[in-house]
Amino acid sequence: YHYNIPYTGSYGQELMDNISILVKLLAGSTWEITDPEVSNLYGWIPNGFAPLMYHGAMMDMVRGRAIASSSSDESKVGASVIKTIRSVASFAPSEIATQLLAFADSPQVAVGQYHFPSMDRVAAHRDGFSFGLSMSSERVGGYEINTTSPTNLKGWYTGAGVTYLYLGNPDTQYMDTYWATVDWYHLPGTTADLSATPDYAVTDQNWVGGAQVEKKYGVAGMSEHPAGTQLYAKKSWFMLDDEIVCLGAGITCTSGGQVDTTVENRKLGKTGTTKFNIADTAYSLTAPTTWANPVTVSTSTSPTWCVLDGVAGYYFPNGASNLQAQFTSDSGSWQTINPTDSDPATYTDSYLKLLLKHGTNPTGAKYAYVILPNRTASSVKAYAANPDVTILSNTEPTSTTAGVQAVKSQVMGVTAANFWSKTSGVDNGGNVDFITVTKQCSVIVRETYNTLSVGLADPTQSYVGTIDLTLNGRASVAANSLDPGITVLGNNPIRLRVEVTGSAGKTFNASFTVASAPVISGNLNQAGA
Repeated sequence: YHYNIPYTGSYGQELMDNISILVKLLAGSTWEITDPEVSNLYGWIPNGFAPLMYHGAMMDMVRGRAIASSSSDESKVGASVIKTIRSVASFAPSEIATQLLAFADSPQVAVGQYHFPSMDRVAAHRDGFSFGLSMSSERVGGYEINTTSPTNLKGWYTGAGVTYLYLGNPDTQYMDTYWATVDWYHLPGTTADLSATPDYAVTDQNWVGGAQVEKKYGVAGMSEHPAGTQLYAKKSWFMLDDEIVCLGAGITCTSGGQVDTTVENRKLGKTGTTKFNIADTAYSLTAPTTWANPVTVSTSTSPTWCVLDGVAGYYFPNGASNLQAQFTSDSGSWQTINPTDSDPATYTDSYLKLLLKHGTNPTGAKYAYVILPNRTASSVKAYAANPDVTILSNTEPTSTTAGVQAVKSQVMGVTAANFWSKTSGVDNGGNVDFITVTKQCSVIVRETYNTLSVGLADPTQSYVGTIDLTLNGRASVAANSLDPGITVLGNNPIRLRVEVTGSAGKTFNASFTVASAPVISGNLNQAGA
């Protein structure tokens, strides 16, 4: 951290490096460091650093204002981390040293689901891709500017739900001149007021976080209100196997500015041809040529899918009449965002932007889309005709009803939900599908033939007391594992009480042997999308 900004890939790396230098420097002297807490270093690497790396590169979402420097990028910082890991291995116990050196020699992606509730960051590593999520809250700042020597001058929305999609080995998407040229109002995953430049103070929202199950799947959510703006939204992400479901509800703004949700803003190659397809209408984009006008989609078309060749497909469950695709050449310089940077040059990169246009002064606007990494046009078209996921709910809270954003995957047996409290301040939980809770929270359930696993978290990190969870229609034969803090209140249906006091947003996990397999129905209506 630097104040309230996550900095694993900057100050964190420097801290670990300096500790390792001191341990080695003072070894054998009067001042030898013998504090047993030095062993914490050995846990930092697999639990705190490796999950935030992609094939040896340190993810930008934990580098704070350092992204605004031409002399530093994910690869260079990753190399520094690897060097430090080798240094730590030189004094670690032999078994641990062997593991650390194996990672340093071949920094493989840490497969699985990783939530960092103290940083409002999530990393989801899957076969063939990784997904990063950068959020902010009353605890974690949206972005940082160095006011003494102004740096990161346009980082306004970098903590507002930015999604990072990593593909291939290596992936240089966010390296080179990305941050010098990117359109800062249209960072992937964000919902932004194009007339506002949010303050770098923290927001007044505390519902930010999520839950994971089996360390494989996860759900995250963010109550958005960038500091100093009139923009509000409820945003959720459901990280399944080879798809990420993104929901937004309650998008409201009174500034008079245009409000957009950015599905994608992908930097393309400086040369060559990129293929893009919207519902069987194909385009060939040859960089650095710029389309004279954006490709807009009429309301009569309302496509359900599109594909950026070599990157991903995007599925819109109820169609996207407000979708706009733009192939642009965006220019910028490092000194625009960091006046003291040593590189004064102006650079130009080609981008493909996918925007959902909510208009000016939207009230209660919504969106729903699914990211399908590494898919071809034929694959995405087939998926859109028979999707693996169902949107159970995408509703904002009102004075009388709780808002719920929830998704089910029949294929994987995963059901996940984010429950928001009523706008009146009354919080008596909610229900969706077979899940009922007594307080706002984040829940994810995985069902297989005879096993049910569940994860629950308090994203507000503010409750003093318990949250009750009922899994209607699910009967337990035996509890296989229960995290401390979970009490079983009943077996048929499964009823749990979770003590969340002081839990700091962590996920409480439980696993049960169940009486019979759940009934997996066909595709349900795409409710509330």
